[in-house]
Amino acid sequence: MGVEGVETMGPSVSLRNLSSQGLHGSAELFGWLLLGGSGSLSASSVFETAEILGDSLYAQGKYLSAVEKYKRALTASSLEPSVKVAGVRKKIAKAYVASGRKESALKMLESIRGSECDVEAEILLGKLYLDSSAIRAARACFKNALKRNPLAIEAAVLLLESGGELETSTLDQITRSCSTVGIPDVIVEAMQNYFRGIASISSGDIEGARFELHRGVLKAPKCVPLTITLAEAEYEQYVGLSDFEAAERSSRAFQMARSADSWTTRSMDDYCSLLLENGQGSELTSLCSSLVEVDEFSPVAWRSSAMLCKLQDDKDHGSKLDAQLQRICEREARKLQNPISLRPSQQISLAEIQLRNGAISEAHLTAKDAIRRSPNSAYAYCVYAKVMISLERLSKAMSAFQKALKLSPKCVPAVIGLARRHEQDGEVASAIKTLEEYIDKYKGDGSRGQRAAVSRARVEIVDILTEHREFEEGWKHLKQALLENPTNDIVLQTAEKLETSMRDLVDSNDGSERGSGRYRARALNFDDDLPNDDEDDVADPF
Repeated sequence: MGVEGVETMGPSVSLRNLSSQGLHGSAELFGWLLLGGSGSLSASSVFETAEILGDSLYAQGKYLSAVEKYKRALTASSLEPSVKVAGVRKKIAKAYVASGRKESALKMLESIRGSECDVEAEILLGKLYLDSSAIRAARACFKNALKRNPLAIEAAVLLLESGGELETSTLDQITRSCSTVGIPDVIVEAMQNYFRGIASISSGDIEGARFELHRGVLKAPKCVPLTITLAEAEYEQYVGLSDFEAAERSSRAFQMARSADSWTTRSMDDYCSLLLENGQGSELTSLCSSLVEVDEFSPVAWRSSAMLCKLQDDKDHGSKLDAQLQRICEREARKLQNPISLRPSQQISLAEIQLRNGAISEAHLTAKDAIRRSPNSAYAYCVYAKVMISLERLSKAMSAFQKALKLSPKCVPAVIGLARRHEQDGEVASAIKTLEEYIDKYKGDGSRGQRAAVSRARVEIVDILTEHREFEEGWKHLKQALLENPTNDIVLQTAEKLETSMRDLVDSNDGSERGSGRYRARALNFDDDLPNDDEDDVADPF
């Protein structure tokens, strides 16, 4: 009587059948038994058994054990010249990637010769070259993959994202191949919009990218990668020009991608940044944990986690996270040193990372190149201004902040930068006036991002007043910030800082009423004329 799912065609076939049915544990055990008595097996049988055992180990997440078995197969292949080993080398490379040993994976793939390197291997090799900043080699791999199979459109996307060009002849070949296999014309057109959108993002033409990607989404509204890329383009628009409506659209698209469990590490990173800037700590907490699990080297996740710890009064842990963030930023600066492959927001972030790490000359070059690639980006000018401050070229810093505001009057980092320059020159009243004018102009805007920006301006006023020990005036602005944005974590953090400053004042004044709990309750009561301790219209953040 036969056994279900097992053919009587030799041990290797039976082993493969077990593996194909998902019975990897059984296949693993049989594989060990067969290899344990390999003296009775031919070289080709050892090769096949070791490969299948490696597959079973890989399927169970035992990547380095799988590598050892695949290497056992390669050893057996040397005794059997007819055996083709390129597939096993590719499997070794994939196992190395899965275990985090990308340099070993790169060396293994480079050992696959010419025509033996199939489309999957070319794409994987290209990705590894990108990770090692070998941009030209990566592009060559993606082009080779498309020549072998025009329907390998992942290679086209990667080529465009790395700053390469998709030649007209290649695009025509992709289009013909799609038609041959029966893909509808409207989907082909959406794909072409997708390609043009990615190319526009890579070149810094964010408006062109948004136009193409929006057209693509209209044709394929349920295509998650297309929607995510549009969200990323909207995020670039927000970063560059403080376009808060773009931020809202971007946030909605990221939420949709998250619910579909289909977003990328980069889109998670962008969404984290939006939540952080909007002071949405509760949503950010779980997302930071998810992002660190997916990408342990995400600067945004670590920066967000550190801020959350400080908001939750766990400052010691927050300081440790800051130290980890510093190490990660140094790694990111090395990884992103070739600006050709960076999106505009990434290049601006790189300049900030370099500045934070004290690499001022590198930050200067990166910021200048960011402006060259994205001349309409207000935030690029803000970062350039920060570099100029570090170089003590204060007039250039002021000019850069003013240019940023000319490009985007809503750009709160530019307003804060100008205000701080006034304050550092001893013009505190001018600093406060600059921020108040921004608040008066935009405080009625209903978007979450703009409300957060207004709150940041108010918080900056509170910080300046607190630094100059004008606590009562600071409380007035803080009250308004709490009224306008009572759940914003940045506002709440500022309230905590001001309370600490008041407590210090009380200690130094022997416990006067000005800093007592009674004073704080009075300061935060929103009916100044008739304070009523029984009313609790607004939750006490303290």
